[in-house]
Amino acid sequence: EDLDSARDILERATKVEFRSMEDLSNVWCEWVEMELRHDEFQNALQVLHKATFVSDKTARAFLGKEKELAGLPVSQRVWKSTKLWSMYADLEESLGTLESTQAVYERMIELKVVTPQIMINYAHLLEENKHFEDSFCVYEKGVNAFEWPLSKELWIAYLSKFVKRYEGKKMERARDLFEQALTKIPPEETRPIYLMYAQLEEEHGLV
Repeated sequence: EDLDSARDILERATKVEFRSMEDLSNVWCEWVEMELRHDEFQNALQVLHKATFVSDKTARAFLGKEKELAGLPVSQRVWKSTKLWSMYADLEESLGTLESTQAVYERMIELKVVTPQIMINYAHLLEENKHFEDSFCVYEKGVNAFEWPLSKELWIAYLSKFVKRYEGKKMERARDLFEQALTKIPPEETRPIYLMYAQLEEEHGLV
């Protein structure tokens, strides 16, 4: 129960040059979990903010330069840890506001530390809060950020959510989305998309 000493040990551990980013991420995560076990929620958020912080200048210098980034000490590239960012987003969703959670997700997109599932989670959060158009913007970013097959679940979620939301009210936009999807998906994988497209036309479109 000596939290100050525990924090001191964990903080010193975060300064150790571990061989892998996973090891350093685990130390940061354990620190956060310790704070949560003692109901120190704001401290947990502050730890995650510190762990994931990177200046805009540094981020711009290394975005898209994975080889150069890999040559840096682990402590200087831990901000690329998807594990830490996912934990940060989950915690903001539980403890913060919609705006603070959005800020974390948007920073993840900006730093390119997202996965297709993270994009789906973000879109779902916005949908739950009735921000439907914003959620579609997230799907749009997702399908443009990932190639097939990584984009598969994003496309299926995007198209099905759009059709469910607007049904036959925005047919031209829906058709544009389906056509866009079909140009980005390998022909042998398009069957489920064509079936969704056909069902849309059958229920709301033209013969």
